[in-house]
Amino acid sequence: MSYLGKSMILLVLFLGISACIVPDRSKEKSFLEGAFPPINPQATEETKELLQLLYYIKGRYTLAGQHNYLEEPDHNSIRVRTLIGEGPALDGYEFGAILDQSDEEIKKLRQEVVESAIGTNRDGGIVTVTYHAQLPGKCACWKHVNNGGISQAEFKEIITPGTDLHQKLLDDLDEVAVYLKQLQDAKVPVLWRPYHEMNGYWFWWGKQAEFAQLWEVMYVHLTEVHKLNNLLWVWSPGAPNANAEPFEPYYVGPLRADVLAVDVYHGEYEQSHHDRLWLLSGGKPIAIGENGELPDPEILTLSQRQYIWFMTWADRLEENNKLSHIKELYGTEKVLTIEKLRAMLQTTAGN
Repeated sequence: MSYLGKSMILLVLFLGISACIVPDRSKEKSFLEGAFPPINPQATEETKELLQLLYYIKGRYTLAGQHNYLEEPDHNSIRVRTLIGEGPALDGYEFGAILDQSDEEIKKLRQEVVESAIGTNRDGGIVTVTYHAQLPGKCACWKHVNNGGISQAEFKEIITPGTDLHQKLLDDLDEVAVYLKQLQDAKVPVLWRPYHEMNGYWFWWGKQAEFAQLWEVMYVHLTEVHKLNNLLWVWSPGAPNANAEPFEPYYVGPLRADVLAVDVYHGEYEQSHHDRLWLLSGGKPIAIGENGELPDPEILTLSQRQYIWFMTWADRLEENNKLSHIKELYGTEKVLTIEKLRAMLQTTAGN
C-alpha cells in the first residue's frame, strides 16, 4: 500500500468513517458528509481514498501540480524540485502521442509513464493523466489531434456503434487501457482527464453538440469492458474567451464527472470562471486542469478558494513564469507540495 493509502485510512478513521463502507447510491452524499461517492460504483478502495482526500482539502488547500510530456515523464516535475527544493504533490502525465511515433515507440513511452506514475504514488504523490487522443484511424500526429475540428457527420460516425470509425476509436481505447490496467494492478488511482477543452475549436472533439456521447463511449468501454475501476473522471473545458464557448453546454453531467476543472492560459483567472464552475459542480471538487501562467497566491487563498489543484503545463513553468513567482506560490501555506502533503496527512492522522 502506498504512503498516501496508509495515511488516508488513518484520515478516514479520524473523520469517523470506514473506508470499507459501500456508499448508498440512493443517497448521493452518503460517501462523506457533504461529498459525493465516485461515479463508478465499483471504484477501488485506493480510488475512494483519493477522492476522500480531495474532498478533505477542498476549500482548505490547493495541490501544486506539474505536467510532463509523454516523451519525458519526469522532466518537468524534477525541474520544479530543482527550482524550489520541493516537488509537486500532483504529477501530470500524458498518454496521447502526437509526434508520429511508431506503435512500438508509443508502447515504450507509455510503459515509462506507468513506471514513473507508480513511483510517484509510492512516494505519496498523486497521479493525473491527460489523453491527447488522435482522430480514430489516423496517425498519432499533432495534425490529427489539433486539427481545427471535424464535421458533425464525421463525429457522428465516430460515436455510432457499428461504424468503421467507431471501431477504430475502440481500438485506440484498447491500447490505452493496457497501461491504465497496469496502474490499477499496482493500486495506483488516476485522475483521468481525457478530451479536454472540448468547448474550443482546436481539437477534433471540440465544439461538438454530441460531445457527451463521446465521453459516454469512453466511460462505458473503460469501466464496463476493461473493468478499470481506478479512475476518477476529470471533465476539463477551457476558460471561456474569444476562442472558447461557455463550457456549460458541454458538461457531461454529475453521473459522469468526479471532478470539474478549467484550463486557464494568458493569466485569465476570471472570478466568473471559478464561480460558474463551482456552481455547475454542485459541490463536487473543482480544479485548474491546466495553466500556463501560475495564479497569484491571493487568488487561491481569498477569492478562488475552491480550486483543489493547479497543473502547470510542461515547459510553460519557466517560459511563462518568473522564478520569484514560482517560489512565492509554492511557498504559500495553502499550496501543498508533496512534502507538505505528507506532513498534512501525518499531522491529521496523529490527532
